[in-house]
This record gives sequence, structure tokens and C-alpha cells, in this order.
Amino acid sequence: VLWLLRFPAVGEPNIQQYAQNLGLPASRIIFSPVAPKEEHVRRGQLADVCLDTPLCNGHTTGMDVL
Repeated sequence: VLWLLRFPAVGEPNIQQYAQNLGLPASRIIFSPVAPKEEHVRRGQLADVCLDTPLCNGHTTGMDVL
């Protein structure tokens, strides 16, 4: 499963189309809305791997998830 933050929501169709072009089922992509920090950190603890973009980076939240 690929679990992504819904930010921005307008990008979702592009990601779904790209996955479909690769033969991946859309049901394997989950988009979650932006949440308060505590909830965001709890989500990260449910994942096997947490990644962030090079421009934003995780910083404190990344450490909280660990």
C-alpha cells in the first residue's frame, strides 16, 4: 500500500493515473487528509517506512515517528 498525504488533493488523479499506467490497482493507494500533529505522528507509527520530500524534510516529525 502507498499511503500519501492529501496535499494537495488536486494531485491525486495524476498519481492514480500514473499507478494505473504501471498496472497497479488504485485500491493500493490511500490518501489521508492533513491532520493535527499528534494524529500525523500516530499515522507514521502505523507505517513500515516514512519518507518525506527533499524540499520539506521531516525534521522533528521524523524523529517523533521513530
